[in-house]
Amino acid sequence: MATKKIHAQWTKNLYNFFLRTVLIIFCCIGMVQVYLHGTGTRSSYTSRGIRGRIVSYLRMLEDTGHEDLVKWILIGIFAFAAIYTLVWDIHSLLHITPGLTKLGRSIRRQAAPHESFRDLCAQIDADMEGGCTELGSGIFVSSSWILEDEAMRLTRIRKITRKRGFGKNGLILSDVDGNRMEIDLVFDALAKDALSDLQKQLPLVEIDDPQEGGTMMETTKQMSWHVPKTPEEIEEYRQQAAQGDSYAQTEYGKCLLFGKGGLSDPAAAFGWFEKAAGQDDEIAKMYLGHCIMYGIGAEADEFKGYELLNTALEYNYPEDSSSQPLADYSEFEEEDLYQLFWDLGDAFENSRGVLRNYRVAVYYFEMLADFGCPEGADRLRHYKKGFLGKWKKTD
Repeated sequence: MATKKIHAQWTKNLYNFFLRTVLIIFCCIGMVQVYLHGTGTRSSYTSRGIRGRIVSYLRMLEDTGHEDLVKWILIGIFAFAAIYTLVWDIHSLLHITPGLTKLGRSIRRQAAPHESFRDLCAQIDADMEGGCTELGSGIFVSSSWILEDEAMRLTRIRKITRKRGFGKNGLILSDVDGNRMEIDLVFDALAKDALSDLQKQLPLVEIDDPQEGGTMMETTKQMSWHVPKTPEEIEEYRQQAAQGDSYAQTEYGKCLLFGKGGLSDPAAAFGWFEKAAGQDDEIAKMYLGHCIMYGIGAEADEFKGYELLNTALEYNYPEDSSSQPLADYSEFEEEDLYQLFWDLGDAFENSRGVLRNYRVAVYYFEMLADFGCPEGADRLRHYKKGFLGKWKKTD
């Protein structure tokens, strides 16, 4: 897919280069002809419009004895056309190799400093062959990439802005480096469907939609470790939570936060976590840290969020427990621990409330992978060991 698009752009640039080169040669020949032979013999010319008026004006100058002026005007026109075409020809020449096409430059921007451009294109092709969705005309989304005339990794997207307006509907995707990709979909319904499709693939992304309550953090994607709940279980949690049960308040908040049973209300989830944390529920305190670090239902405060997550880690892995999970007094279940590992790994990877440390981030993602969570293995794919065993992020 990527290789095919790059080849099409490269072929188009090459075609334009040769076409403009022929036009430059034609202009140069015209200049030489006019300079050596003047405007040539007269003929009856009856063309109307702007072209006819220009020719008539030049003939009038010739009739009044200004043949040289006419000659230099024509030479000037040919010279201007040649120079203008030459500028565009140089522009085409600068983008004539596959890696310098519009899509090629976009893909290189997503690559690590020493990553092979050809290997990266092959990786995108393999990802697209594994299954992709078409959002609109020439816009494809796979499990890891969005491909149009540009390319962007799904894992790097941090914000999606929805455009609305007559003939101006679509999405603006922004990644961690500030690069943008604009997707124009003409109809608002198509933009809405595309946004919904992307939300299912992105675990945490900022959604900016003025007509839907402004900016919020989208968390509807359920990770593999999230335990599903039936409508009957969720209703029971709701009733017990209303009666003040801290465990039920935390569980009901998790249902609202992660979209269990089709529910999704991050702001309400934060409120239930606050109530449970007020009763010293350690799991609720951990999820408060999650919400505060990402700005879910509350004002974002990455430092405070990380502090709460780190406190939850110390609660589950005290020094006297020999770093074994689930100490006897800990009520954390696997679902809660895995979410904690994910949040801490993301914090160390993206410097959320703590200094960036890829070694520690890899440690947490490896734990997730070892526990059988595919999301951990997916995050590990973007790391490699460099000189002296130092971890490097490849995207």
